[in-house]
Amino acid sequence: MKWFLAKLIGLAVFIGLVLALQSKGGMVSIWWDDLRIDLSLATAIFALLALLLVSVVWVRTWDWLRAFPDRIRGFRQRSREAKRLSALADMVLDYFEGRFARVTSSAKRFERDFRALSAPTDSLMRLAAALASRAAHQINDYSLRDYWLDRLSTNGQKVDHPQLQALTQAMFALDDRDPEKAKSILSKELASERKQIHTMRMMLKLAEATLDLPEAFRLARLLENRHALQPEQALEQKSRLLKQSLVNATPPATAAQIRAAQDLLSSAEKQEPVLVAPLARAWLAAGLHREARQMLEPVLKRGLHEPLIELYGGCLDNPSEQLSRLQGWLAQSPSKTTGYSSLLAQGLLGLAAGDWQLAKDRLEQAATQKKTAKVQMALAEVYSVLNDLPASRAALRTARELAD
Repeated sequence: MKWFLAKLIGLAVFIGLVLALQSKGGMVSIWWDDLRIDLSLATAIFALLALLLVSVVWVRTWDWLRAFPDRIRGFRQRSREAKRLSALADMVLDYFEGRFARVTSSAKRFERDFRALSAPTDSLMRLAAALASRAAHQINDYSLRDYWLDRLSTNGQKVDHPQLQALTQAMFALDDRDPEKAKSILSKELASERKQIHTMRMMLKLAEATLDLPEAFRLARLLENRHALQPEQALEQKSRLLKQSLVNATPPATAAQIRAAQDLLSSAEKQEPVLVAPLARAWLAAGLHREARQMLEPVLKRGLHEPLIELYGGCLDNPSEQLSRLQGWLAQSPSKTTGYSSLLAQGLLGLAAGDWQLAKDRLEQAATQKKTAKVQMALAEVYSVLNDLPASRAALRTARELAD
């Protein structure tokens, strides 16, 4: 509406000027004391328009000249900023190319050349300091690393990224295998920032380094739920944590220690073969075959996995019943019946159950597939029971050779 009214008024003024200029009798008189100037109406209008145009040009020229020094300063400022951004981009590219020494030298030049633009809280200067500290860490120049870490300090000032220094220090502490220092930094500075994926990954490393298994499993599940860890990566991480906890336990791990590690797993995780296997081995090493069987059977019932089948063969809680169950599972999976692990497990369970002929047949078939000391020792025992002493002695010799 405003646009339409402005156009309408402009058109009316233009029509009025055209009609006034066509008038033959219009005159304008200008009196100044005794001076009189007579002009035609058209000449007066043109003179007024010319005066207005000259005034506008003069005012704009004056404003342009007065602002000229500021424009020069702005041009120089923009030029320095462009050079600073270009230098910073080169530093980033050098860092990702692994040219760490070049990054540290470029950071020194960056600080020197752009000192006037690089206030302590300046984002670009803090980015350059972060790159330089990480590059110095990569080349093990710790004094230079600490110098650039100090440049990341906010000194109590409010900045957009206040956790940058703490995160960088914690990462360096983890790399230097100083988990206590990393823990103190993260707990003090980042207690409210655990929802960040990068922070959670660092906390997971810290929990793994300090063997804080409940926290490690919690963080692994959180990262998996946020798709920061693929399911296979999460399983591998949990398996590594589980094995590490069992290895660091009093050898062999006690029942309480194994139970504590087992309780860390959810019901779904207790169905994962890669997590069940180390726990079953720990139960067997502690001589607790029933607990190992209770861990293995629910998983084997869902699917036959070679490592678990072999462990099940060494689990002698109720060999006759176990042999019957294993044969039932194998009947449902014909492709597994002739595997080394299946044959070995049936042979060991048959040997423990007193089914000598079955044990002999299965162990001999297993030996044709893979000749191991475990198979040969079991065969030696079977041959001894069947009074085939030469075969028993030969199997023992082979077992000793394989063990050596």
